[in-house]
Amino acid sequence: MDVLVMENLFYDRKCSKIFDLKGSTRNRHAQSTGKENEVLLDENLLELINEQPLFIREYSKNLLFTSVWKDTSFLSQLNVMDYSLVVGVDSETHELITGIVGKYFAIRNNDFFLNVFYYVNYNI
Repeated sequence: MDVLVMENLFYDRKCSKIFDLKGSTRNRHAQSTGKENEVLLDENLLELINEQPLFIREYSKNLLFTSVWKDTSFLSQLNVMDYSLVVGVDSETHELITGIVGKYFAIRNNDFFLNVFYYVNYNI
């Protein structure tokens, strides 16, 4: 049996917008319906920041960059190449909630717990 445990990035948050980012603009635009929890794409974010720039402190930017670098390096070591940066805009706290989400995440090593231990320690 395979078990996957993931953090719910948006638990107890009021996200006015959610983006699934791949780092490309090719076919990465979603028609906005205005429905709750709709997921928008890269081009939608570009449109938003042209209208309403996102201001991020230098420290937060560096922390985000480091986290993304570590997460993508880890996924690359596992040969997982299809993942997205998910970004939620919390309209109440004016915060960005981010996380790396794999479309296909299977650890192909025999020692699952060693990989989990490595992942947790690598990201702290």
